[in-house]
Amino acid sequence: MTMGTRRWYFLTVMISVQVVGVILLFWSTGSGNDVQQEHTPLPLPLPVTTIKIDKPQIKATELASSSSSLSTCSKPLERDITIAENKHQYICQYMPEAKQSSGTCTLRCPEMGNKKCIIRVKPSGDDFRKSDAVVYHPGRNLPIEKGHPSQWSVMWYGESQEKHPEKYTEEYLAKYDAHVVFKNWSKYRFTWAQRYWSDFKDIQKVKKQWVPWSQRRTAVAIVSNCKYHTTNRSAVMQEIDRLLQLRGDKLYFFGKCHPGRGKDNLQKEHPSCSKTSDRYKEKICVFRNYKYVVAMDNSIDDDYVTEKIYHALLAGAVPVYAGAPNVQNYIPMSSAAVLIDPKGSLSPVVDQMLDAKSPPPETAWWSEPFSAEFLNNSDIPNPACTICQSIYCGRRP
Repeated sequence: MTMGTRRWYFLTVMISVQVVGVILLFWSTGSGNDVQQEHTPLPLPLPVTTIKIDKPQIKATELASSSSSLSTCSKPLERDITIAENKHQYICQYMPEAKQSSGTCTLRCPEMGNKKCIIRVKPSGDDFRKSDAVVYHPGRNLPIEKGHPSQWSVMWYGESQEKHPEKYTEEYLAKYDAHVVFKNWSKYRFTWAQRYWSDFKDIQKVKKQWVPWSQRRTAVAIVSNCKYHTTNRSAVMQEIDRLLQLRGDKLYFFGKCHPGRGKDNLQKEHPSCSKTSDRYKEKICVFRNYKYVVAMDNSIDDDYVTEKIYHALLAGAVPVYAGAPNVQNYIPMSSAAVLIDPKGSLSPVVDQMLDAKSPPPETAWWSEPFSAEFLNNSDIPNPACTICQSIYCGRRP
């Protein structure tokens, strides 16, 4: 083939390709009065900063694991992160997943690889100066003194806004870099549902310790804070006890607060439970012997759902509850507790207690999927881990 022939052959091929391309384009898009086809846009990437669960059977851990794999530290510190607790020395007690040792507890946090989040509950002066963060408990009103410019000051507070509104003002909160509180707006929030999440996840194993329903007594209350409560708790307990006694039963009272006739002897009634030195384990042990537990919080405050209701649930009892208006977002199913009006009639509640010859509808959560709202408030990161990861990754408070 001559040089001229080759050039002519190449030009013919190129023109043919272009003609075919034009024909295909015309055929795919239509012409004249034909309706142009719509092209489906590519899906946008899922957000990774927030987790919203739409179905109860989807667990937050499944979504969290997929999103955390996308979250990376641009410039990690590549060392352990330390938190020093100022004076109070109790936050390690809220972390069953942590490795406990004398004066410290250690967490393994997803974004930190093989580096540790170390919490010192009995720090030395040098620990305070060198730690990455210092936890302050506002009830002690300690001055905030930073050991170095990048040290975080953390407000860790377990009281309600109703009880101490002065601790929740914008001016007061501005004193701290981060806030570990019950409130849903807190980036580093703490919930008792998260504290007991590991037990709820393994509820079938927990159930093996429960006393059969038919062998349980009717109702019990263990209360030790006798001073502050806006839920009318003392009057409620006294009225439930009065109504039960009219029917030949009673409300068992343990703890420091026992309105009316005085308290029952825990050591005598439940000797095996009184052997533990852990007061929370003791309560759960006692509650396993009762069908209903008067588990009312001290305050009426959104998101302020304390350990009381979870101790009843994890004992296989039905909580009789008043407190947080949105408590249904913090229990396994919205129907998992008997919600009462502290100022209303308690006769229907007592009737239900005495009629419950078998587990009532409130116990359906034992075998049903947890609600989406409960998962959003329980299957969440440990707040100490969130703080350590933020410092490790160089994020702002």
